[in-house]
Amino acid sequence: MVQHNVPFAVADHFSPLYKECFRDSPTAQGFKSASTKTTCLINEAVAPHFKKELVMKMRENPFTLVTDGSNDTGLEKMNPLTVRIFDTNKVVHRFLDMCTTSGRSCGTAEVIYTNIIDTLQENDIPWRNCVGLSIDNAPVNTAARNSISARMLKENGSIYIHGCPCHIIHNTAKQKFMEISGFDPEDLTEDVGYWFKGSTNRKGYLADEKQPRFRRLVDAFSNPLTEVYLLFYQATLPVFTLLNLLLQRKVFHLSAPRRDDKVHQETVCEVHEAVSTTGPTSP
Repeated sequence: MVQHNVPFAVADHFSPLYKECFRDSPTAQGFKSASTKTTCLINEAVAPHFKKELVMKMRENPFTLVTDGSNDTGLEKMNPLTVRIFDTNKVVHRFLDMCTTSGRSCGTAEVIYTNIIDTLQENDIPWRNCVGLSIDNAPVNTAARNSISARMLKENGSIYIHGCPCHIIHNTAKQKFMEISGFDPEDLTEDVGYWFKGSTNRKGYLADEKQPRFRRLVDAFSNPLTEVYLLFYQATLPVFTLLNLLLQRKVFHLSAPRRDDKVHQETVCEVHEAVSTTGPTSP
């Protein structure tokens, strides 16, 4: 269930399922583990066992910390702290702690960093073994001062800060597209989707032509260039999708890719072909 991220509620069906599948088995007929018991087994027995193994490895081996924050719509902000570490002839990605925060300052670098360092100290994990930090490129994470990365570098100046290349590419493309066209697909999506989808009352605001958001929608859909921009966006999006797949692939390469890596070669060829097809032409 944990490996495949299956909800605990599925466990309510295990007992009748096993009894039906294995009618001649006394063990299956006596099996009783619904969602409550299964939750306790995973949280109180399985999870501590694997966390203890991970902590022991982190105390003796180099590792990279990976973290990212959830959205801010809930009462608590989740900042899952995961670890990339070498284990049994391969690099593995393991969960360490949820690092939840709450309150008005729950999203600040100070609060998030305090939760991270408390987790390491509670488990006696030395900072000297931390060789990298993988985060996205938000200012709270990567700013030169008063960010999570800046605070970690004070603990260990040898930590390599690895931002998200997909995020960098997205921000770069978005900024240049905005400079050229002045059109932002994200703003249009928010106006059309987030504002009107969640409330019937907000849909009624369309009847009032004085609403600023309504006027923006009228201007956007009245402009013939909006369709041109969206068609261009639709044509170029597959290029970035393929590039993201290349950057997020599970096979690691420290230098040149292997010649037998067909996935890498096919992805590079597809990206090159897509760029050649959708890229600007010479005058």
